[in-house]
Amino acid sequence: MGKFVNNTQEFFKFCDENEVKFVDLRFTDIKGAWHHLTYNYSAINEDNLENGMPFDGSSIEAWQPINRSDMILKPDVPTAFLDPFTADSTVILFCDVYDIYKGQMYEKCPRSIAKKALKHAEELGIADAAYFGPENEFFIFDDVKFIDNLNEAGYKVDSTENCLGRDTDSEFGNMGHRHWDKRGYFPVAPTDSMVDLREQR
Repeated sequence: MGKFVNNTQEFFKFCDENEVKFVDLRFTDIKGAWHHLTYNYSAINEDNLENGMPFDGSSIEAWQPINRSDMILKPDVPTAFLDPFTADSTVILFCDVYDIYKGQMYEKCPRSIAKKALKHAEELGIADAAYFGPENEFFIFDDVKFIDNLNEAGYKVDSTENCLGRDTDSEFGNMGHRHWDKRGYFPVAPTDSMVDLREQR
């Protein structure tokens, strides 16, 4: 992702040049899930970019209680970029979450945690930069079962790549290509049976 804007003035110029219709404000909860608020571009001005946009934090799992639900999203303007998937031209802004009751960045916001960690490292003199990012993983299962009854609860997942399937009877025979737990990273075929599936994307 390239850096397109450095300040508020450049942000509005960038939006006008790209005929932006919507501004999507994004943030993550403590578990790392994305959330967003979308505003019509005409509702965005220098004041709310500087001071932030209000939202209800009680709707986010493990965040604020209903009696302290008012929170603020403060856009980080240099993070602006165009959403490549929307039908109407939309610009995305990553945001910091603020706790209005304490007058500070919200302690359950991952961006707040990362910024505080960097500041602490700088104060200790052990680093002047830090890089944070997600570890992207995905899993493909052939069978998933959930149990949620009065007397029992649980789940069961199964996959043709699962090491527990070594003794499974299959239509074309069991070729025994299974990896053990923690050994499924970066294998080639036939242990990696999803090569064709990924190429279809």
